[in-house]
Amino acid sequence: MIRPVVSVRSSAPLREAGTVLADYGYAGLPVVDESGCLLVFLTAGDVLRAGPAGETTAITAMTAPAVAVGSRWIAQVRQGEVLIAGHFDSDAERRIATALMGMVPGVREVRIGAAMPSTD
Repeated sequence: MIRPVVSVRSSAPLREAGTVLADYGYAGLPVVDESGCLLVFLTAGDVLRAGPAGETTAITAMTAPAVAVGSRWIAQVRQGEVLIAGHFDSDAERRIATALMGMVPGVREVRIGAAMPSTD
């Protein structure tokens, strides 16, 4: 894992986030608040779906708070909390997923369980 992790602030213009994705060749990157707390994970797809950037910011371009982690897992990120749901083949696999998510800067808590309720 690269340290420090490349991220953008939630207030960053979408154009800036898209430039970071392109410059580093990433498919996505963390969006953090002013204190560095992970809010969401912005994907290249989110940037493309937003169309011409205009006044759009990294946080308003998000189409969904969920991030696919593996073919059997999904991770939802909200206000520094990551909830991993899905099927784990073993306790070791569950510990690895939890450890990987915990390494992302701004993550305050990682839990295993059902999907978070929508705030929409």
